[in-house]
Amino acid sequence: MSGIAGIYSIEANDSFLQNIYHFNEYIAHRGRDTAAYYFKSNIALGYQGSSLDINDQPLISLDGHHAIVFDGILFNFDEIKNYFFKKYPNQSIFLKTTSTAELLLELYALEGESIFAKLNGMFSMAIWDEKEKKLVILRDPIGIKPLYISHQDNYFCFASELKAFYQILPEISVDATAITYYLHLGFIPHTHTILSQVKKLPAAHYLIIKDGKYKLKKYHNFEIKKSNISYIEAKEQVRITIEKQVRGALSSDANMGIFLSGGIDSSLIASIAAKYQNRPLMAFTITQDDKSLDESIYASRIADYLGLQYTPLKIDIDFLTKNFEKILDNMDEPLADSSFLVTYAISQFASKKVEAVLSGDGGDELFLGYGMYRWAKRLNNPFIKSTKPLIAFAFKNIPIQRFRRWSQFFEIDNYVNSNIFSIENNYFTNWQLKELLIISNDLQLPFSTLDNKDPILQQAWFDFNYCLPDDLLVKIDRAGMANALEIRPPLLSAELADLAWSIPTNYKICNHELKFMLKDILADYLPRELFDRPKKGFAIPITEWCMNDLAPYIKSSLCNPKSNIFNFVNYQFVNKLLINFYEKNILYLSGRIWNLFVLNYYLEKHNL
Repeated sequence: MSGIAGIYSIEANDSFLQNIYHFNEYIAHRGRDTAAYYFKSNIALGYQGSSLDINDQPLISLDGHHAIVFDGILFNFDEIKNYFFKKYPNQSIFLKTTSTAELLLELYALEGESIFAKLNGMFSMAIWDEKEKKLVILRDPIGIKPLYISHQDNYFCFASELKAFYQILPEISVDATAITYYLHLGFIPHTHTILSQVKKLPAAHYLIIKDGKYKLKKYHNFEIKKSNISYIEAKEQVRITIEKQVRGALSSDANMGIFLSGGIDSSLIASIAAKYQNRPLMAFTITQDDKSLDESIYASRIADYLGLQYTPLKIDIDFLTKNFEKILDNMDEPLADSSFLVTYAISQFASKKVEAVLSGDGGDELFLGYGMYRWAKRLNNPFIKSTKPLIAFAFKNIPIQRFRRWSQFFEIDNYVNSNIFSIENNYFTNWQLKELLIISNDLQLPFSTLDNKDPILQQAWFDFNYCLPDDLLVKIDRAGMANALEIRPPLLSAELADLAWSIPTNYKICNHELKFMLKDILADYLPRELFDRPKKGFAIPITEWCMNDLAPYIKSSLCNPKSNIFNFVNYQFVNKLLINFYEKNILYLSGRIWNLFVLNYYLEKHNL
């Protein structure tokens, strides 16, 4: 659990390098026990560490030419360590520790960038080569750990969180295209950020900076491969691989717990972790008064069956109203995913008892657990395609809100995957954006980059490449780090993802049952009656809260024509939206209202 930052200057001994102290200060919450620095004529590296670290960073290599700052863990640490000790026995005896950072530093000094393809885990890092005057920064294959970058005239800087850049950049401005994407998706997809001057380093990439020149390279490619593997063989390979990743995520000195919603993914992780952990894990879950969203009774039964320490936290509106400004401040950039609120709350709760937790993130994207995959298949049906206008018209005229919401699916003409995601989450479709935005920006990202014509895989590919790294993983990183808690998602290992993309779709969705294979695997650990039910997850009653307790905050923000958001969106459109929600009770509009409220809160907080 840590944070990293750095400043590279083309000019030697540039006084701007001294800004590293201020830069690093704004990621101090990511590692509250240690702040340390490394300086050479062209580079300043900063590191914020915690008690989980077994070495002081930045580290300098045995040859004296290289330095590293590293944030994260390797799920395959034992493999990398064995590889190093076997191949380089003479160097291994001089290691001061057996830390991940030192191991990677020495491997890089010996083998260079070729080692990156061997790494499997959650990490970001920077390595400075003093001899070559070269900086290399790297992000893990799926994007679990964040890394932000900015290139100015004579210098380049990077940090674990966006908020640090507000402190050192000479000027900042809003990326209007990023706002378009945010309103459409509820998050800002890479490489964009809310600031024009800052970008996200893409997952599975590393950036080389030398002599003021920049070269971006990809070191891991995920591919959908055709396979003739049998179901039984595929299931066994997945089970073995998941067990391996869970063991890797557990292998540290951290006092561990688990987020247990009672759903498929977290229950599977908990079952395997309980098998390999010597001491009982604490299982953290959410309870709430809304029984339609509460899964705590199932989480309790699963924890009892596995011998876990069931540790519930009740979430209510009082907690939210007292803390929502603090929670929104820790988002780092606009994120309309309302489950961030509950993830923050349970992270705060868990951090008082453990140092790290396992989570089940990634199972839905890799093993097809979302209802939107059914929509992707429906909309690809030739009959549906030919009758979409008629279906849309019919659904709009049925006086039931669910059908009016569904009518939007049949209005989709382009950007199919992003629009399905947007409608499923109650955000703004690309045609609605044209009315909402003052200056309309067309969607430019290559959302459909998959050659495979399977509509389910196309939707899952979109989720894996955009929603996962830029929404769900942002959520768990910011919520965890704000509370000095490391959240580890072992399902999101590169090894498991490579395997998952080679498994036929009909093994994952069978007889219309989503996530069929993972459920089948889980049944080897738990009785089916403990988990076989509709998906909920850590959800909150955001519609009810927006309608009632949060209404004064929302109306104060969005009814004021001088609010910052109206530099970008149409006030009349938003006013009509508020009337439809608060006066006409069109409840599914709560997602759009929360989306707008979060954006305006962020813009005003940062005077953008």
